[in-house]
Order: sequence, then structure tokens, then C-alpha cells
Amino acid sequence: MIQRIFFPLSFTKDKGLQPTYLARNNFGIKHSEGKYLFGTTNVSLKNYEDVSGVKIILAWASEDEEKTIENFYPLLKYTISGSIVSEIEDGSINTSYTNIGIQGNGMTGLGKSDEYGNYKFGNLSIDYWLEYGNYSLIAFKYIPSEGKYLFGTTNVSLNNYEDVSEVKIILDWASEDEEKAIENFYPLLKYIISGNVFSDVQDKTVNASDTNVVIQGNGMTGLGKSDEYGNYKFGNLSIDYWLEYGNYSLIAFKYIPSEGRYLFGTTNVSLKNYEEVSGVKIILDWASEDEEKTIENFYPLLKYTISGSIVSEIEDGSINTSYTNIGIQGNGMTGLGKSDEYGNYKFGNLSIDYWLEYGNYSLIAFKYIPSEGKYLFGTTNVSLNNYEDVSEVKIILDWASEDEEKAIENFYPLLKYIISGNVFSDVQDKTVNASDTNVVIQGNGMTGLGKSDEYGNYKFGNLSIDYWLEYGNYSLIAFKYIPPEGRYLFGTTNTSLGDIETVSDVNIILDWANEAEEKIIESFFPLFKYSFSGSVFSNIQNENINVSNTHVVIQGNGITGIRKCDDYGNYKSGDLGSDSWLEYGKNYSVTAFKYIPSQGKYLFGTTIVSLKNCEEVSDVNVELDWASGDEEKAIENFYPLLRYTISGSVLDSSDNSSSDNSNSDNSSGEGSSSDGSSSGSSHSSSGGGGSPEPARNVEVRELSQAFITNGQPVRFDLTRNATSVVYVSFDAKKTAGKTTTVVEMLKNKSTLTPDALTGEVYNYLNIWVGNGGYATEMNIENATVCFKVEKSWIQDKGIDQSSIILNRYSDKKWNELPTTLLGKDDKYMYFTAKTPEFSPFAIAGKTIVDETGNVIATTSKTQENKQNNTTLEIEQTSEQRERSTPGFEMIYCVIWLLGLFLYRRR
Repeated sequence: MIQRIFFPLSFTKDKGLQPTYLARNNFGIKHSEGKYLFGTTNVSLKNYEDVSGVKIILAWASEDEEKTIENFYPLLKYTISGSIVSEIEDGSINTSYTNIGIQGNGMTGLGKSDEYGNYKFGNLSIDYWLEYGNYSLIAFKYIPSEGKYLFGTTNVSLNNYEDVSEVKIILDWASEDEEKAIENFYPLLKYIISGNVFSDVQDKTVNASDTNVVIQGNGMTGLGKSDEYGNYKFGNLSIDYWLEYGNYSLIAFKYIPSEGRYLFGTTNVSLKNYEEVSGVKIILDWASEDEEKTIENFYPLLKYTISGSIVSEIEDGSINTSYTNIGIQGNGMTGLGKSDEYGNYKFGNLSIDYWLEYGNYSLIAFKYIPSEGKYLFGTTNVSLNNYEDVSEVKIILDWASEDEEKAIENFYPLLKYIISGNVFSDVQDKTVNASDTNVVIQGNGMTGLGKSDEYGNYKFGNLSIDYWLEYGNYSLIAFKYIPPEGRYLFGTTNTSLGDIETVSDVNIILDWANEAEEKIIESFFPLFKYSFSGSVFSNIQNENINVSNTHVVIQGNGITGIRKCDDYGNYKSGDLGSDSWLEYGKNYSVTAFKYIPSQGKYLFGTTIVSLKNCEEVSDVNVELDWASGDEEKAIENFYPLLRYTISGSVLDSSDNSSSDNSNSDNSSGEGSSSDGSSSGSSHSSSGGGGSPEPARNVEVRELSQAFITNGQPVRFDLTRNATSVVYVSFDAKKTAGKTTTVVEMLKNKSTLTPDALTGEVYNYLNIWVGNGGYATEMNIENATVCFKVEKSWIQDKGIDQSSIILNRYSDKKWNELPTTLLGKDDKYMYFTAKTPEFSPFAIAGKTIVDETGNVIATTSKTQENKQNNTTLEIEQTSEQRERSTPGFEMIYCVIWLLGLFLYRRR
């Protein structure tokens, strides 16, 4: 059996696979056999992004390989599915829409079965996937006709199989204890109340449509409306949360203008065992004096509207009230609107982004008449109180008095001004035109930049700096660079924004810029968004070599961005991946490279571009040739920017039909196994996954997971005690989310370290934190490794315990790390070491020799005498050791650290 696999760009948080060495494990369980298929291989990601044809051969997993598989359980995304069935022999009872609670791993979720009683849990409502572990499923449904619950429960273990299906839950009538268990899920239910509002008042003009319905309870108040038939429904409230279980009051009221009074009604509802409470009727009658006072408490919740029309008393056919400005003032706020083409207006949700509240308001209408050089003006007052929709509020316009013109000036800051015009040139040259001319506007402490269209027209309204033009004085400066002439066209004019909102025909005349004007133009360079484009080409005479999809790297001004050219070798810079536009006056290097697998080497080329007086620089071409040694090193610096993919196939050799292929060459260019093997046989060891270390050199490996958050300490505890490492900790400087740390105890020195460490070596180790080079000094600080060494090894080898050091391989040599004795128990000595980063390590010590050079064996007594006075010791009986749980060494480390700290403070 062959299964195609593809590893997409999701191996790191923001990028694709990073340049590194990856061990790729594949495993799957055959339920017919009750055991795992397992295979592994290594892949090197370096100079070629798309590594394909990577084969992984599966065979039955050995015991060690099954332990390796267990380390990946936390990465699996589990699902549980099944059905709800009832043992109640009653045709009227079904299991549709049964509530199903899931509990385990410190979380609780709630779902529902479908109309047929089927359910599925995967990504929970509390926004994370099910993790491996043990879960309880509790199903329950309230049966109103019986006044009691159906209840059923079962347990599920998520371990070696991701998709656990056909988990059946059998329902029966709930016992008293089971009903108490159900009550624990009440806070998770999403309740709904619905019903009808109707009136007992015998009056055909009175109806319950659009009645206000208020709900109060559990410390909250919400407001809704009935529909045209008097129906209402509460679920997710206007205050943005669902109804919770508890007791609620419903209050309905409606103002009847023809009567000048309110209809009022109220009722109570208890939300508990039934989620959807329907048919809740509220009967309306004329409100009493006390009920009217109750209604007044809800005025702040109402959303008021004012509407009406603008009319003019001026007898002049050329004057109309279309698009008249209308200001509204009151309750400490001021808003501005406009009438429509017929003079009608409406205020509801204001431009200052909140609804009108109850209270008193003034409406001021005004319109400037250019032909008269003066304003039309009108005003009126409105009280918002017992009626939400106040309509037919008429405002009559007449010529504004001097005081009224001053009142109008107060609204100038609210007006949205527009300036438009045309740019044209006096230069007598057919090749010179005003299309795409830069137009800068300055005034009121702001500067904005726009462009004219192909005909030289421009318009300013809502500026690029995200606010409208305000009243005041502005300067307009237009300029355009003419490459054939190597100089600028320039023009400027001034305009004033005051009583007229839309200022048009503001024309700007262009002429050749003088020296002073060119300096003015230079001050606007920082406003430009520069880009350059060009093509990549090769002079190499080889039909099999083309420049499509060549990498193009742009560097300069503290940024680095990467692009790919198209099928024809063309590229464009634009907005770089580092999320900042290219800036003026800076020099940028453009480096192009492409790996040619058939040749096993790179094409390479580079050039420099300067951005200054022209925004769009074209024809920035890069010529490719075979890369030199130094150029290949330069290319290596860009590996972290590449987005890698790995694809291949998984072959199942468990039925022995493909056993001849189990040792076949995994040749796929750069995708081949680094050690030429594809592990999967029952006798192979368990190492290799997730690191560049070949599996044959890994004695045992252990994984630990933790969530990394910027500014917080993080600790990975190795609780299985499979290696010499007790825990790894550091302070995070960058958030990485849920991260896996891998510790590998090696059989010999790491293949990544050319030289062995001198002295007596206790263990060679690899420690890898996360993917893609996360654990660097840029992202972490105060990194610590806590490790343990067996006392028996110290005694047998004659080791001076003060010489025991954790060594790290970096900069092509072994480096001793600052190591501190933490404490001991009857079997181990515990140490901590500070490290800048994580990589291959070695725990080592020096032997004690006499004058003749012979090793002096140490004893337990000698060790205790040599122990310095700052080390405390806790004795542990054999009986206690037998009762201790896995991970007790880690607990001792914490105790020793606390004891040592308290001792030194004395």
C-alpha cells in the first residue's frame, strides 16, 4: 500500500518549513492487528525548497518505536462521535437535539446531537481540540410532557487512535443524583424565551406591534421589540451575551399617541431545566401611575429618532432646501447631518456613533447660497421622552441674521470639505502632460498627498491620513518628474475653506521647477510609496535553464524582503514582506538566485538601486551567472526566508509483500535520507524524530510541551525520567504558542559535533526547543538545564564531583557552561547549568588521580566529606522510593533550590 503525503507550509507559526534537518516519522494503527505501523527517514532542507519523492517505509513498530509514537499523542487532533439511543419504550420520546456534555483534561464542553441523535466532538466550543486522555460523556434531555430528564453517560479514552467513532450513549430516566449532575451544566446552556404581547383594551386603533419588551434578571437588563404581530424572542441579548439560567422579569410597554398614555404588562419566567421557553404571554392594559414611573426607568435604553422636513419662506424659484445642513445639539453632544434632495431628514444613530437619548434637543438648519453670498437659517426644539419616533418636525428657513451666522460658524468644524480642480502645464512640449501629477495639500497642521487622474483632475476629501479636510487655509503644491528632461514640473496655489463645503475649479498651473522649488519637492519625498521593477535574465547557454520563479531578495534601510519573479523572469518590489514600503533616498540591493538541481549549483546575480526623485523605478535588471563560493555563502543567509515543502509517499511493508524494498535507496536529490536509511523494521531503535540526529545514534528521546508567551517564564518538565535531563527552562522574549522540546540521549557523540569531548563523559545529549530556530538569544534569555548524574558513575570512575560540567558545542568547539550543584538524593547528584541556546551537549567530569597518576576510586563517605557546606540533603527510605511517582527527581530539584536559596540568605 502506498499513501501520498504532503507537508504544507504550517510547520511554523508565520512561515513555512525552516532550513534545518528534519526527521520525518510516519505511523498509523491497524485496528485489525491492534498495533502500529511505523517508519522514519531524515530530510535535509537547505538549497532546494520543494523536496519531493521522500519515501517512508512502514513496518510493525517495535516496543521502542511505540514509545516514540507516544510522544506524538499531544500533537494529535482527536474526535469523538457516536449516537444517542433511548431504552424508554415511548414513541413520543426521541433523542434529537439531546445535550451532550464532555469533561476531562481540566475542561468542560457542551454540544447537541442532531435530529437523528448523532453527535461529534472535535474542536470544542471552548475553542481548542480534544487532547489525548480520558473523558466522560454525559447526555441529557428534558422531556416536558414527563417533567423529568433522560440521562446517560459513558467514558472514552483518547490515546492511539484519533477518530473514536460509534460511541453509543444509552438514555434512561435520570435518578436524583443524575439530575444533580445535570444541574452542573446549566451555566453552559444557551436559553431562549419567546412569546406574544397582546392587549385587552377594546380599541381597534390599539395593537401590540412594535411593543418594547424589557428583560431583567441575573444583574442584567436588555431591551427588544415585538414584531408587527406582537411576537418577541430573547436569546443572544443586545448587551452581547446569552441568557443564563435563573429568574427573569419581562416588562412590555408601548406609547399610544392618540391617547397620550402607555400600555403596560409584565410577567416572570424561570430558566432552569428547559432551554427554550416559549409561549410566554404578556397582557397589556393602560399603565397606572406607578407603572408609568417603572417605564421611565427604561427611557435610557430606548433608541430615539427624529425626522421631518426643511421648508423655505423665501419666494425665489432658484432657492431650494435640498442637501441642507442640519445640526443637532443636546445632552452634551453635537451632531451634523444633511437633508435629502427633497429637504427631508432623519436623525437616529448619529455621526458621532451613538443613538439619540431621551432629553431635549435643538435642531439648526443652514445652507449657503453662493448666488446671494449668504446663508439660509432655521431652528426648532424637540423633546425626546415617552415616544421613540418623533416625526414631522418641520424647520422653516429664512435669511440668516448676523447672530445666526455666528451660530452657523460653530458647525464649521463638523463640515466635511472637498477641494477639487485641474492640473495643467504651460510647457510647450507634446511629450509633457499633467496625468498622474503628485498633488500635496498642507494646512491646519496636516499634510496629505494625492495624484491627479489621466486628465489632470484631482480631488481632496477624506485624506490619506484618515480625516476629512477642516475649515481653514490650505496650500496646494503639484509636481511631476519628467525623466527625459531630468527635472520637475511644479505649481502651487492657495484656497480657503469656510462657508462653502465643496470648493471646485481650484486649478494649478505647472512650469519647470527652479532650484528653490526643487528643494520644496524634496521635502515631500518621505510621503511617497516607492517601488521598482525589472527582470532577471541569464547568459548561460543551456536550454534546460530558465529564470522563471527565481528568488529576488531586496535589502536596505534595515529591511529584507523576498519575492519570486514570474514565468518570464519579471519582478516588482511593491510592499515588502516585512510590512514597510520602500523609502526615498535609500540604496537597496537586489539579489537574485535560483537552484538548478540538474547542475547541483546556483545561479546568482545582484545589483544596486537608488530611490529618490522617481517613485516607480523600472528596468532594474539582474543578470544571472553560476554562483561563486562566496556568493553561495551569501545565498545561505537567505535560507530562513524560504518556504519549504516536503512531499513523498508512505509504503506499507507490513504484509511482507514489499520487504525487498525496505532498504531501497531513497534518492530524491536534496530530499534523500541523510544516513541513507529508512527505518521501519522491528529491530530499529526509536530515535530520530524531530532532529538532525540519525536514529541509529539515539539511545532514547523524551518530549515535553508548554505554552510560550512573551515576557513569561516557561519550563519543560521531563517527567518520564528517560534521560539525564530533569527540566529545561527560560524566560521568553517572543510568543511562540504551544511548543515541543525534545531531549535525546545519544549512544555516542552527536554526528553534528566533529570532535569528541576530552575527559570522562557521562552522557552526550541533544536538546531542541521548537521549530525553525526559535530558541536563540533573540527570543529567549536566562535559559537553564537541570540534569542529574548517577552517584554510582561518580564512584566507579573516580570523578571529582566539583568537576562535573555541562558542555555545549558551539562555534566549532566544546564550551563549558556555568554549572551549579543543586542537591542530591540517594541515587543522583542534581545540577543546573546556564546556556545561551540549545544544541548538542555533553555531561562530563574529571577523575581524581594520585601522585603516580592512578585513578582514586571515590566512596560514598568521601563524597559526603567533599560536599560543601551550602548543600543540603534529604534522606529517602526504600519504602518511600517504592511509593514515589515518576518525576520525583524534578520535585527534589525544586526542594533543593528553595533550600539552597534560604540557606544562602542567612
